[in-house]
Amino acid sequence: MLLNRESEAELNKILNDDRELIDSGLWETMFQKAQKLASASNQDNAEYLLAVANYLASQDYTNFLIEVLQATANSEIESQ
Repeated sequence: MLLNRESEAELNKILNDDRELIDSGLWETMFQKAQKLASASNQDNAEYLLAVANYLASQDYTNFLIEVLQATANSEIESQ
């Protein structure tokens, strides 16, 4: 589905509509699929999928850091 998108707007819609499905399992699978595509000489799709997977992984990591920082801040407020 991601590789058959018509535009970046369609990609954003797909990702936003299925936000609950985006986790480390998804982007790890995308990395694996990108490697298979590259091995099969499908470099354009491999690079695109890798770029999307990297973006999702960075967002996942960023969200995790935000949650840790919020929990730390809340803990410090509660201890005062």
